[in-house]
Amino acid sequence: MAPRISLALFLSLNLLFSLTLLLKALVLKIPCRSVYALMFSM
Repeated sequence: MAPRISLALFLSLNLLFSLTLLLKALVLKIPCRSVYALMFSM
């Protein structure tokens, strides 16, 4: 059980890290105003 749990945790952390990198890239490419507009429209 332990190896499966650690593998799932590693995969989820890897996914979270890639998502944060993607978000950072989007924030760097897109101006802040449009990002805030997207956040407030949701």
